Amino acid sequence: MALPASGAISIGDVSVELGRAATATTNLNESAVRALFGLASGAIDMNTGHGKSNRTVRNIVVSSNSPGFNLSSFYATNITSGGVASSGPAYTAGTTDIIITINSGVILYGYTFSTYPNYPANIGGVLGNTLVIDGSGLLTAGDTVKIINNGYIAGTGAKRNSDSGHTAIETTWPITIDNTNGYIAGGGGGGGSGEAGYTTGFYSYHVNGGQGGGGAGLNHITPVFSAYPNATFGEHGLGTRIKGGNGGNRGLGGNGGMSGTSNGYHGSRPPAGGGFPGYSVQCHGNALTWIGGSTRIFGDVQA
Repeated sequence: MALPASGAISIGDVSVELGRAATATTNLNESAVRALFGLASGAIDMNTGHGKSNRTVRNIVVSSNSPGFNLSSFYATNITSGGVASSGPAYTAGTTDIIITINSGVILYGYTFSTYPNYPANIGGVLGNTLVIDGSGLLTAGDTVKIINNGYIAGTGAKRNSDSGHTAIETTWPITIDNTNGYIAGGGGGGGSGEAGYTTGFYSYHVNGGQGGGGAGLNHITPVFSAYPNATFGEHGLGTRIKGGNGGNRGLGGNGGMSGTSNGYHGSRPPAGGGFPGYSVQCHGNALTWIGGSTRIFGDVQA
């Protein structure tokens, strides 16, 4: 935290801002204090320190609909890539506060696919999900990460055939989330694949039905789930970030944060179940602090 912007400043305040104990011996003329006060030489007093901070603030702002990204691409460099821009002083180990802001109405999504063979193995970052805070091995103890979501963070819907949806936010570092004005949704699970059976004379046959539809990343937020007919026999519907795909022989892709449905079938072979929804937030054992909006999520939070 910064020193007071006005009024009295104690030498204990200065010590704490420098990461020392309040009772530590601190001299106004020492180099660490001069660096904090931004005064390399000349007369110095407590008033010089008003509003000064020993911490670096790095801002990453998502200003238009964009595919997901991993923190390592933006945390230390002033760059713009698509609708994502980072700015601020150079990263300083152990004293950097990283603030990621998704602007109002903006969608941060994992991937939109319209042709099944082009569906990528990894989506949105090194761990394969939409917003990846890959802090372990990158950041240093004392660094903080805060996400302010005023828009939508959506995990990618599953590809098909009972696959699981993808995670919206995945982190290997403690994070704070302010979701007061936004929504976070894990990707929908893929629909179950179809099965069909028929009998000719003394023989029964089973053949594969259509593949399950892809799950949606944002259906729960932008509802378009109903009134989509099933794909015809032997086909599958493609999911996008907006709507779940049509399932072959009745397997429907799930809405954002929902499982896909099982298929219909005939004969003795059981149906394939729908895929699991993606997590809204996946923490890998790291601390998660909510400032607000913890109920404006679709999909489980994995501690």
